[in-house]
Amino acid sequence: MPRLYVLLDFSAYSRVELLMAKKMNEWYGHEIVVVHQMDLPVPSLANHDLRLKIVYDHQREISREWFTLRDSIFDKFCMIKFEIIENPLLEYLENNLDADGLDIIMMGLKGSGKLKQIFIGSTINKIIEYLNRIVIAVPKSLENFEPKKLLVSVHPKFEFNSGGFEIFLKYIPKSIHTIEFMTVAREDDSIEEIENFLKKLSNKEYGNLTSRYIIFKGVDVFTQIKTFIADKKEYFLVVQKGGRTFSDKIFRKFMVNELVFDGSIPMVVLPENKV
Repeated sequence: MPRLYVLLDFSAYSRVELLMAKKMNEWYGHEIVVVHQMDLPVPSLANHDLRLKIVYDHQREISREWFTLRDSIFDKFCMIKFEIIENPLLEYLENNLDADGLDIIMMGLKGSGKLKQIFIGSTINKIIEYLNRIVIAVPKSLENFEPKKLLVSVHPKFEFNSGGFEIFLKYIPKSIHTIEFMTVAREDDSIEEIENFLKKLSNKEYGNLTSRYIIFKGVDVFTQIKTFIADKKEYFLVVQKGGRTFSDKIFRKFMVNELVFDGSIPMVVLPENKV
């Protein structure tokens, strides 16, 4: 069974992350591995024994916080692995993620104050950039843990990772019944090419899921999209590493800030398609 790596920093959105992880465990029995990276400045002049004591005391405090948070969310019989690491997070994940690419990474997504002006937090950026894995980014304001639809951002100029998408579909919330493939058409885009591309995707079989497509075009398409989905809060947004959503900074800023942060919609990042 694939593992779900939940990266936890005990911030405001940590509880929402764990609630989402709990749902995935209930749906499919994912093994949950909660990982916390210590951020502990140790005085440079500290000797070996003092350093060990500082680290030990900090780990003990973190463990106390973890048990309190865990017991407020999970059944006491639920088996969850908790890891406190000192090494870089990327190094840990590279050494522990499965070779088949089935393990999933879950992270909280900050969206307030100056941090909102950053398209995505630096840690998530690094993980998406260096690890070609499925990443679920959870906004702290998430309220709906049982979405009805997947909104999948695609474009014919960026090859869609069908294999990664099919892996993700094996573990989507059971409440989802519809896939909506979405493309934003610009002035220099061929509508005919976009329609053919979307028809090909939506005509495929996706189990019991209904699939269709939507093209947004014309003036102020971003307002169109936000009006279309933001009030419903029934979506998971699916984008792909290397696709337009991450290659185009304006598009990326809109998707992350307006839909994920303000719309309280989780974002799933598919791996880049490897030829």
